[in-house]
Amino acid sequence: MKIKVLDLKTESETSADLVVPSNKDKAIEHVLYLLNNYQSTQEKSCNGSAKTRAEVSGGGAKPYRQKGTGRARRGTSSSPLMVGGGVVFAPKHRNISSSLTRKVKQVALKSMLNISNNLVVLKNTDPDEFIKTKSIKAMIDKVSGNKSLKKLVYITNNLNESILLSLNNLRGMRFYHINHINIVDYVNSDIVMISESALEELKSRVTNET
Repeated sequence: MKIKVLDLKTESETSADLVVPSNKDKAIEHVLYLLNNYQSTQEKSCNGSAKTRAEVSGGGAKPYRQKGTGRARRGTSSSPLMVGGGVVFAPKHRNISSSLTRKVKQVALKSMLNISNNLVVLKNTDPDEFIKTKSIKAMIDKVSGNKSLKKLVYITNNLNESILLSLNNLRGMRFYHINHINIVDYVNSDIVMISESALEELKSRVTNET
């Protein structure tokens, strides 16, 4: 698969071949679905909690007499119908975390690299001099054909402050370490930029079957 390579030092554009072993498993969509569920559960926290009528304090004695008050009959003050009473079907803390095996993660990562038609590799992401956002945007516009880009993703294994500051000024930019790539943003982004060293590390991960 052909991918585009941008050299930040010389501001030039070249192309290269991305050789990634293809998945023989036909259940690629299901693997990506499992990865999406796994990442979604990591971001959620079901910590809401309220007391049921059995957990609120009080409620042991009858709040008022049965007859003669003109009000409805009450047997306890912990009833959900009364102010200060319990909550019907009260929310409780739930553990919704899930897990993925190493092989499933490897298949998902391999599938992501195989379906990435908008992948752009950035070379020389550790420059001696600061790179202006204007220069990077000009190169991205050249690659995309001056199309309006709403979502950009940059994947790296080394958080270089210079390149991060330059890319952070671009609208719709999201940063990810190679250990925490979001599958939804990866698939739905207009352009996925990845540093050269990060791409080599990802390729080594998907090729090592041990």
